[in-house]
Amino acid sequence: MLTQRGYSLLEFIIASGLSVSLLMAISQLSASHIAQWLSISARLQLEHGAYALADSIHDELARSGFVEQQGMPLTQRFSVQPNIPAVVISQHDDERPFSCVLYAYDRNRNGRIDIDADDERFGFRLRNQALERRVGGRSCKQNGWHDISEPDHRLTTLEFHREHDSNHIRLMMELAHESGRYVQQISRTVVLHNAFNQ
Repeated sequence: MLTQRGYSLLEFIIASGLSVSLLMAISQLSASHIAQWLSISARLQLEHGAYALADSIHDELARSGFVEQQGMPLTQRFSVQPNIPAVVISQHDDERPFSCVLYAYDRNRNGRIDIDADDERFGFRLRNQALERRVGGRSCKQNGWHDISEPDHRLTTLEFHREHDSNHIRLMMELAHESGRYVQQISRTVVLHNAFNQ
């Protein structure tokens, strides 16, 4: 008596066709999920980068004008060096107006704003769609600043505006992903407790 073993050719072809169809559906679904994940990841990375830059600028600017003066209340400690302004808003010649801010504060708390090896004059500016940090007391118009933004992010807007003779500076920035698909806008007010009190 003959016993049947295995699949017939027809059963094998049908099973193979179903398996291939199932694998194709799974791979398309996986590719779709990977593309979504990469898109969400790029968006979150841009958002995180924009807020990190805005926080850094905000925190640094809030220190502007501070000079350690022993025995003085914190609210009365401000720049006593008239030749070094606490805050200056300007721009590089090739950039938009108000896209550079220079500031100074007594970082090492020695009672003065140093301008030698331990230069305590800082700044941020927009230059070639990147955020740059001031080095060595350079002006907004000079070269030699350090780029601190991510290579795949473009800073399309950076503006600093002093609000109506107050000690508030409005920071506005717009950061875009290099693909152009994602844009993050941020607007913050920085209170300068030590600047403009003179």
